[in-house]
Amino acid sequence: MDGAFFGSFTYVLAHKKLGIKVIARPVGLDGSSTYYGVIFVRKDGGITNVAGMKGKRLVLVDKATTAGYSSLWLFQRAGIEDYRTYIKEAYFAGTHEDAIYDVLNKKADIGAAKNTILDRMRKREAGVDQKMKILAISRRFRKTVWH
Repeated sequence: MDGAFFGSFTYVLAHKKLGIKVIARPVGLDGSSTYYGVIFVRKDGGITNVAGMKGKRLVLVDKATTAGYSSLWLFQRAGIEDYRTYIKEAYFAGTHEDAIYDVLNKKADIGAAKNTILDRMRKREAGVDQKMKILAISRRFRKTVWH
């Protein structure tokens, strides 16, 4: 392989195991080259904080994505060591879009995804902004291409 595009999490694994190096980073139209994870809920779902998440369903993106997991610090900050015992169920949707749709369609009560995908959906699809509420954001991560 001569080059590849990796997400943050898969890069860390590939760098550790294969020694690959960064040669470029994508830059958004707004000039940013970072993203962050968001935890979001439906505005009409009644969840306003971590206490309201007890016994609810959480949708994450994928086991190999940073943004999907990064927002889970919210549970730790609230003194919850294992979010899986605090909520009713956690599952992986496979994509950021699917995680967002699962909350919009009430399949899950809480979602975690990348801000750039949620922002794009909020601009593209009517109603997303009116239905969704962001409860927490993670620290920022760099978008990177590695070789």
